Amino acid sequence: SFADPGDLPPVRGHRHRFVMVVVNLLRNALQSSADRTTRVRVAVTTVASGHVCLAVDDDGPGVPEQYREAIFQPNFSLRVEGHGQGLALVRDVVEGEMSGSVRCETSDLGGARFVLLLPPATRRAV
Repeated sequence: SFADPGDLPPVRGHRHRFVMVVVNLLRNALQSSADRTTRVRVAVTTVASGHVCLAVDDDGPGVPEQYREAIFQPNFSLRVEGHGQGLALVRDVVEGEMSGSVRCETSDLGGARFVLLLPPATRRAV
């Protein structure tokens, strides 16, 4: 399900790279429960700091707390068929290119929740 974000400030980054981030998060959510239909929720809001918050929740098995940092490292995967590149790319784009942050938590749906905080774009003086 998708929540209506209303008016959001623009963020700075390469559109194609950001689309890859969202696709990777959605793919991970959908692959989290290969044996059944997975419920996924995407919400985009503006938080008090003015940052844009994008959250992707699923009702899969979640990510054990001891792996919530390691899953962002290249070549680390909790799935046997995983390659460990998707979440590393997410972190590279969000933190390295967009000056934001990404973290993994427990979702109120019962699975994983990935939260991206992206600073609003600022106008450059001409």
